[in-house]
Amino acid sequence: MALDYPDRIVQWCLYLYLNPIYDKLFIEDSYACRKGKGSHKAAKRLQYWMQQVSRKPGPGWYCLKLDISKYFYRVNHDKLLEILSRRIADQEMMEFVRGVVNSKAEPFGLPRWRSPDDTPPEEWEYETGMPIGNLTSQLFANIYLNELDQYCKHKYQAQLREKGPDLKIGKDHELAEYIEQTIIERDCSPAAVLGYAMMEGKTFKTTVSVQTIYKYIKMGLFLHITQVDLPRRGKRKNSYKKVKTNKSQARASAGESIENRAPEVKNRKEFGHWEMDTVYSKKNTTAKALLVLTERKTRKEIIIGVPNRKAETIVRALDALERKMGAAKFRKIFKSITVDNGSEFAAAEAMERSAINKTIPRTAVYFCHPYSSWERGSNENNNIMIRRKHPKGTDFSKVSAAQIKETENWINNYPRKILGYKSSEAVFRECLRELGIVA
Repeated sequence: MALDYPDRIVQWCLYLYLNPIYDKLFIEDSYACRKGKGSHKAAKRLQYWMQQVSRKPGPGWYCLKLDISKYFYRVNHDKLLEILSRRIADQEMMEFVRGVVNSKAEPFGLPRWRSPDDTPPEEWEYETGMPIGNLTSQLFANIYLNELDQYCKHKYQAQLREKGPDLKIGKDHELAEYIEQTIIERDCSPAAVLGYAMMEGKTFKTTVSVQTIYKYIKMGLFLHITQVDLPRRGKRKNSYKKVKTNKSQARASAGESIENRAPEVKNRKEFGHWEMDTVYSKKNTTAKALLVLTERKTRKEIIIGVPNRKAETIVRALDALERKMGAAKFRKIFKSITVDNGSEFAAAEAMERSAINKTIPRTAVYFCHPYSSWERGSNENNNIMIRRKHPKGTDFSKVSAAQIKETENWINNYPRKILGYKSSEAVFRECLRELGIVA
């Protein structure tokens, strides 16, 4: 039976008082009737575990399904109130809660081994049960079952400690859960996890290094993550094999050689120098691709969907970007652009020439040495990040502008160790402010 309006207000007031106290105590994988959780995220979590089983089939995987028979009808009031009294310090509030739980308005408890259909009204109990559908009943149910959740969680943590001596992370369950959740939900590396924690002002009882997190993942000490979940799948990054070059090799037929680029561009001291490349799925230059620009100092990424990789298309994309920004602003932000010797960048003069005032160059374009992708290192690193969202073989004609923007935002808001765990977006905006440009 639905509550009267005044009773609903009382339920809301009680919920608003109790939920901030208890919600932070629940384990990460408690999904019922919680803000930001729910059945969709629970299903996504289950899907994650099914993927783990498919990736690593074999013994050691278990699925345990439990169902508490007639749960809401059988919650013990005395036990529930004892649990609540541990956290509610205000005695007047505790008495009020006691009155709500032990309400004599209507019995909701079932005798043991009985069901609602075979229990006459006079045999229903007042000392057990909660009314199904009440807002506080959902919260009380989570508080009641949290005891079981915590028991299972601490048994697991005890097993973690038995795996090795003095595991630092075994003493800080909150940190372990944060590491797991961040790697899974944000698709990031252990270094980025610590970066996100710094950006969000998170503090934990324990401090761990990036190397320690990698070590614990490799040892299998986390419940929800393995090396398969890491961006590089646990593989070390190979260093570039630098090709010995000379000025004759560096001379690009299309335009100015990187040999003539100013030293401040190479050492990344000056803002406004970019690297440009294309990301594509087919060698065919007529297939849709991504035009990507990376600012060398901040690692800021701009991703533009282009219908093909023809030279005139690249020029039109830069023209559109210039018109969107304005010629003066574009010249301040894009002082130079470094590209490889791909045919899509053959129109060097057109890329440099302003689309707004054709008598004034908008930027300077420099060409790398042949087979020297390391000369566009920031570009290449960000391309790897793009491939995490759009793997090789992706048909970019089926990738929407919204999806491209989502990838761009993810890259730009990713905390970077090289920037002191700031994001590219934050450092880019700082540089714009120094130039007097409003972002």
